[in-house]
Amino acid sequence: MMGRRLYLSLPAELNMKQVTKEFSTSMQRLIVFGVNGTISNTIRQEGLPLEAFGYIQVAERVKENIASLANDPNTTLVLISSSSRSILEKTFGKTEAWLGAENGFFLSRPLSAEDSDDSDYDGGQRLSVSGSDKKGSRKWLMTQENADLTWKRKVYEVFEYVRERTPNSYIRNQEASIEWHYHEVKDQHFAKMQANELVGHLRSGPLLNTNTEIVDTDSIVRIRHLGVSKGTGAVKIIEQIQRTMVRDAYYYDNTQSTAGIDFILCVGNLTAEDEDLFVMLNSIRFIDQEEH
Repeated sequence: MMGRRLYLSLPAELNMKQVTKEFSTSMQRLIVFGVNGTISNTIRQEGLPLEAFGYIQVAERVKENIASLANDPNTTLVLISSSSRSILEKTFGKTEAWLGAENGFFLSRPLSAEDSDDSDYDGGQRLSVSGSDKKGSRKWLMTQENADLTWKRKVYEVFEYVRERTPNSYIRNQEASIEWHYHEVKDQHFAKMQANELVGHLRSGPLLNTNTEIVDTDSIVRIRHLGVSKGTGAVKIIEQIQRTMVRDAYYYDNTQSTAGIDFILCVGNLTAEDEDLFVMLNSIRFIDQEEH
């Protein structure tokens, strides 16, 4: 079990003129977008309990731009989110984008790619969203094979105990992760004290000797399977893309070679614990690049 809090400096402002120029002159593009807080807002449906996240709110113009990018034959679009696979499928299931749900624990490739040989789509356990086996629905890959999630029941009991004693806080219980949210609690000082005590109790109790990670942000305590993050999820997606683009893709010196891809753009409103997405993408060396 691990827990960490990182403090990173602000990155330089993106040079949009340079991005536009390089995008227009590139031949094969990889674009990675975070979802929540980047291209959408996650909405709780009215009348449902606090913990019920009903849907993702995306502006029509953004939807049109997403569809346009995803349909471009020279662009591979990846949408990766902390949201559940059912919510991502409901919102983006018909687009030609790769989807990464629960920070990459679940992956799904575009519908048009599902007709190709399944031998290209390996490295995990095949799944389907409940009720989505009908024609036109997404297929999903669980990237952590034989993941032990038995710890979730005990964690939920602890979260529920804290929630009952912290008005306006709520629990978001997903398939492979569980979160306690307290950003709507009026007394933030009390909420942060509760969060600190909660993290300490989990480390010494229910999560002791488990393969888990505590992500402790300013308003959320998230417990997830160790090794699951937007960065590792993106690596899995790139592996699948590479199998399609170049069968002899290879790795060496912890540097990923991406034959065929000559432009990568990543935009996201990420927690510090998911900054590995940027680190991973920055480590990519194009096959025709000299080493520096």
